[in-house]
Amino acid sequence: MAQIASQRVDTVWRHVSGAELDTLYQGGESLTAALPTVSAVYMWKLRLADESLVTYDPSATLRKIIKLAKIPQGRSQPIRASHGLVNLGIEICGSGLPSFKQKVLSKFLAEKQNNRWMINYLRDLEKHLPTLYVGETGNLPQRAREHLAGLTDFGQAITREPQLGWSDLNFYYANLGPESSTESQLRKAVEYVTAVLTVSAYTQRPG
Repeated sequence: MAQIASQRVDTVWRHVSGAELDTLYQGGESLTAALPTVSAVYMWKLRLADESLVTYDPSATLRKIIKLAKIPQGRSQPIRASHGLVNLGIEICGSGLPSFKQKVLSKFLAEKQNNRWMINYLRDLEKHLPTLYVGETGNLPQRAREHLAGLTDFGQAITREPQLGWSDLNFYYANLGPESSTESQLRKAVEYVTAVLTVSAYTQRPG
């Protein structure tokens, strides 16, 4: 079986915001401005801290936290148990932020240094999240464009989710070598391991 690369490959996970990718896509521009044309395993994850969070606006930080506390992180497909019984699926999400916790956080965030700390906390917390979706590809920009265009199951799922949009996500990728250089079955094996270990709840058929 082919190796992932004949030379040492930079396996550090890199990422670009879904908002940036969507802006390029909507503008008809090539995604190669943000993504290398390589074989890769990739992940879509929630973006916890974006440009809307600024030190002088604690109310924006609180609104973001309230949204995150109930945003869906996965959904199973409907399951037909019998002719008359269909399980419409399971949604993975929080139950929202209780009002008394909102009051506690509102008071805490009112101090500028506390709001700054919370923004940094959210940004750092992101790397510990489960993924929403894991995939593999021989051409990273092309595959990302297919998601944004709604040509994939995950792309369609994001379109249907009223609480989720591409600006709520980050796109992580691990470079496996030059475009289409890595054998498909090897990419799928790495994808499978990634999906299982990161509990990607929107991924339907890993590997």
